[in-house]
Amino acid sequence: PKAHSLQLQAVSTDHNLQLQAASTDHSLQLQAVSTAHSLQLQAASTAHSLQLQAASTDHSLQLQAVFTAHSLQLQAASTDHSLQLQAASTDHNLQLQAASTDHNLQLQAASTDHNLQLQAASTDHSLQLQAVSTAHSLQLQAASTDHSLQLQAASTDHNLQLQAASTDHNLQLQAASTDRNLQLQAAYTDHNLQL
Repeated sequence: PKAHSLQLQAVSTDHNLQLQAASTDHSLQLQAVSTAHSLQLQAASTAHSLQLQAASTDHSLQLQAVFTAHSLQLQAASTDHSLQLQAASTDHNLQLQAASTDHNLQLQAASTDHNLQLQAASTDHSLQLQAVSTAHSLQLQAASTDHSLQLQAASTDHNLQLQAASTDHNLQLQAASTDRNLQLQAAYTDHNLQL
C-alpha cells in the first residue's frame, strides 16, 4: 500500500508539472503573438502617418508653386501694361503738344486707377490661394490624426482580447489541474480504504 501511495503521488506530481509547463508555454505563446501584433499595428500606423504627412507637404509645395507662378504672371502683366500705358502717354503727348493739361491729368489718373485695380486683383488672388492651401493642409492633418487614433484603438482592443483569452485559458488549465488532483486524491483515498 505504501509503495502504491508513493506511485500515485509521483503520478500526481508529474501530471501537475506537465499542466504547469503547458500553461506557462501557452501564456508565453499568447504574449509573443500579442507583442508581434502590437508592433505590426504600430509600424502600419507610423508608415501611414508618414505617408499622409508627405502628401500634405507635397500638396502644400504644389500650391505654393502655383501661387508664386500666378503672382509673377500678374506682376509681369501689370508691369507690361504700365509700360504700354506710359509709352502710349508719351507718344500721345509728343503728337499732341498743344493738348491741354487736363487731358494729361486724365490719362495719369486712368493709369493709376488701372494699376491699383491690378494690384488689388493680385492681392485678392494670393489670399484666396493661401486660404485654399491652409484649409487643405488642415484637412490632411485631421485625417492623419483620426487614422492614427483608429489604429491605436484597434491595437488596444486586440490586446485586451488576447489578454482575456490568455486569462480564460489559464483558468481552464488550473481548473483541469485541480480536478485531476482531486481525482487522484480520491483514487488514493479509495485505494487506502480498500487496503
